[in-house]
Amino acid sequence: MKNVLLTGALGEVGSQIALEWSTQGYRVFCLVRSKLGLSAEERLIQVFGSAIYSIEGDITEPYCGLSKDLQTKFRGSFSKLIHCAALVKFEKALQDDLYLTNVLGTKNVIDLATWLAIPEIHFVSTAYVAGSARFFAENDVGLAKNARNPYEETKQKAEDLIRSCHKPFNIYRLSVVVGDSTRGEVDKFNGYYGYFSAVWGMKEKLRQIASKEGFQMPTNLKSTINLVPRDWVREILGKLISKNAVNQCFHLTHPRPPSVGWVLETSYNYLNLPIRPVEVYNPPRNTRKEWQAIQRMILREVKKYNAYTEHEAVFSNHCLQDFLGSDYKSPATIDQTLVYNLLDYAMFENFGQSKMFFTELNN
Repeated sequence: MKNVLLTGALGEVGSQIALEWSTQGYRVFCLVRSKLGLSAEERLIQVFGSAIYSIEGDITEPYCGLSKDLQTKFRGSFSKLIHCAALVKFEKALQDDLYLTNVLGTKNVIDLATWLAIPEIHFVSTAYVAGSARFFAENDVGLAKNARNPYEETKQKAEDLIRSCHKPFNIYRLSVVVGDSTRGEVDKFNGYYGYFSAVWGMKEKLRQIASKEGFQMPTNLKSTINLVPRDWVREILGKLISKNAVNQCFHLTHPRPPSVGWVLETSYNYLNLPIRPVEVYNPPRNTRKEWQAIQRMILREVKKYNAYTEHEAVFSNHCLQDFLGSDYKSPATIDQTLVYNLLDYAMFENFGQSKMFFTELNN
């Protein structure tokens, strides 16, 4: 039985990889730090049960915090390293934390892989290293000057480190991962869900004081938002990682992304929230102060996502399709039924707001 080493096993994508590979005849060793009084093993058991193996470590430390004894014990033990761990935050105030996790963390992972003699590295990145580009192919390299926030910049730098690691590698650029295409299930309510979660918590207040026009959400209605269901991501990543690394980048993106305007309008309508996307913000005159305060709060809460609702590159994934051949399949169409499934689950789980402690525990 082959062993693989995985970072980021408690994240949305990492957890799916852990589940996929543990059912494919591999022993998945997850590098996880202790937190809030729980050991790495205890945190994994909470999520997976006992089928996943734990290694206590922290990617922000040299050699990921592994003791000399553990480094010696696991040397030559792994056939692949799958690096998923990342901090996905967009605020400039978190620039230092993002650099520590996404850049220095990747360097530490590479150093560990070198010491442990792991033959190849599979790195999960983001399609949004495209930054402000209009078109982005798999062979294109993100340029830091085009980054729209510290997250994009640090992921670009992490990709550069992977390319120069002197090991066979693959880079997987994912767009916005949402829940299961049929059941809507998801573990982390960020990304697409983060856009709605803040206002969902005050839905009754919104409905109570909304003017006839409702609240407004200025955005680029014609831009696209590239959503991919997590079951498709899990299946495609499983096929990709099962093959040998070939020093190639692959885009796990949707070939037919919906418009931002359609996604927001469909979502707000189904959530029964009195908010409508508009091209130009033009609030009514003489509105009550309470209405104005909530409108400002809405704009403030979604500000960090503005880059993704104002512009998105066109992503090519020809390398992915050519590499997988007949094993490739397109993701489910992002239609009304799929969006409703996502939101049904999100509403059932109160957009994760009742699980805040558990979410913090597993970050």
